[in-house]
Amino acid sequence: MDNMDKQLNNSGLDEDPILSSQQQPNIRSKKTKHKKKTKTKRIFLLYYALLILLFVVPVVFIYCGPLAKINYRPMPVASDNSEFLKQQQEIQKSEFTIDNDFEDTDSIVIMPTQENLVAISQANQEIENIAFFGLDVRQEGSQDGRSDIIMILSIDQANKKIRAASILRDCYVQIPGHKKGRINAAYAYGGPALAINTINLNFSTDIQKYVKVDFFGMEKIIDMFGGIRLDELSEAEAGQIRKYLTGSTVQAGKDVLLNGKEAVLFARIRKIDSDFNRTDRQRAVLQQMANKLFDMNFGQAVALLDQIMPNIETNLTKNEILSLGWQTMTLGYDKNIEQLRIPTNDAFEFANINGASVILPNIRKNTDALHKFLYGVESK
Repeated sequence: MDNMDKQLNNSGLDEDPILSSQQQPNIRSKKTKHKKKTKTKRIFLLYYALLILLFVVPVVFIYCGPLAKINYRPMPVASDNSEFLKQQQEIQKSEFTIDNDFEDTDSIVIMPTQENLVAISQANQEIENIAFFGLDVRQEGSQDGRSDIIMILSIDQANKKIRAASILRDCYVQIPGHKKGRINAAYAYGGPALAINTINLNFSTDIQKYVKVDFFGMEKIIDMFGGIRLDELSEAEAGQIRKYLTGSTVQAGKDVLLNGKEAVLFARIRKIDSDFNRTDRQRAVLQQMANKLFDMNFGQAVALLDQIMPNIETNLTKNEILSLGWQTMTLGYDKNIEQLRIPTNDAFEFANINGASVILPNIRKNTDALHKFLYGVESK
């Protein structure tokens, strides 16, 4: 019997089907681990759902809503830029676009076609330079017009700064494929591609993107902001607004509210002083519009974008707009826009060419100033 019992014990046949006290804690431990895994999985799914709700849904809404209303205008690109870059270097060798005795040689820069944007490599991957054109059109809805406002808007991702460089419309420069002329004529000759090529050719910049709005559209946008407030409006400026805008009662003073029509007129004033002062006014309007946008919450910004987008034309894609908008609105960018005017104070001369008063920018000096402003380094 003893041998039989030993055999049975060794074979395990006499084990009690009820778990031993040593085995039960192991099973409970496994169940606890399973519950923890299930709980962790639930928390992860909840977090994932919250992430979708907070980020993905708004992005999809903006993508399919406001951004779907923008006037997207892709531009054909001329990838062969060898001749363009050669001409760019030639222009940088001389101080002015014409001889100092103001004799214009009317040389023409060769271009593949004026409708093509010449491909220029980005000088700094963390700096996106975008051309902004405000068009002087005589009829609402017209696509033709000279660019009365010419700015380079620069988004510096590394330093979280926004910069705006104005280029005076009367600057006499080389327009690719055309004779020399005022820089604001480039848009009328060949649209945004030629206007961008003209800036890049004369100032060795790397612009490939643009935003365009005409003055009718700008009026609407400013009104959608609820108007803008200027720190100060002089009596001469207020007088110009009242003179050219029937029904305006705006008065000089500090912290003055302007509606869309008044703000656009303010940005276009130059008879009381000069085009130099006018670009100062244009940047002041831009700064106030930016202040309004920075002060909005997400819902307000989306609602405003839904109204603004139909008044804007650009070759920025939806993804690029979303990316730039997200960066500037959420990553702590400085609200104060750094500003520059081209030509700088010591780098131009006045001239009269073929009966027209123009500004001759010193190409080398202004290119150096612009590069230092945009990239933090002087031009090569």
